[in-house]
Order: sequence, then C-alpha cells, then structure tokens
Amino acid sequence: MKPVAYSALLECFEKVKARLDARSAVQETAPKAYYDQIVYDVQQYLKDNYRTATLEEAAAKVSLSPAYLSRVFKEKSGTSFSELLLKTRMEKACEMLADIHYKSYDIAYYVGYDNPKTSPVR
Repeated sequence: MKPVAYSALLECFEKVKARLDARSAVQETAPKAYYDQIVYDVQQYLKDNYRTATLEEAAAKVSLSPAYLSRVFKEKSGTSFSELLLKTRMEKACEMLADIHYKSYDIAYYVGYDNPKTSPVR
C-alpha cells in the first residue's frame, strides 16, 4: 500500500463526513414532512367534513389507527382531534349566527349536533 499524505487523508474523511451529514439531514426531515402532511390532511378533512367527521374516518383517510392518529395529531399540531373538531364547528356556528335567518337548533344541526340537547349551540 502506498503512503498517503495526512492532509489528503483528512480531506477524504471530511468529504465522507459531509456526505453522511447530508444523508442524515434528509432522513431527519423526511419524518417531519410525513407527519406534517398527515396533520394537514386531517385538518382539510375536518374543514370539509366537520358535520359528520370522526376520528375513525380521519384515521382511515391517512391509513393510521385512530389511537395512533390521535397521538400523532396532538404531538404535531398541539391540539387534539376533538378540540379541533369542536373549534371548527364553533367557527362555522358563529358564521351562521351572524345571519338572523337561522335558528339556534338549525345551526346546531348543521354543524353536526343532531340532538339539540347535547349541542353547545343553544
């Protein structure tokens, strides 16, 4: 084996380290992007289906179990699925309350509370 200068060896190791660091950075961002996409997809699902939305249906849309989706969603978004569903429904109810033509029980039904007695909109 031919002798190698220390500086050439050091340069080679630095290149290898740089490549490994670049691969590591890509691998670290991939899971974040994956979970960010899940959170986004669930948020879109809630906006489009707030009246009938369920955790089970949302989990099926993103191919996760309901328990795992619940945990991941809370960790990544900072709010639970049920909290976001309630917030989405209340925002829609507030929009509808601005229109004097709607009765409160109609609004409650429209935003997903089929039983007016269990509705927070009364």
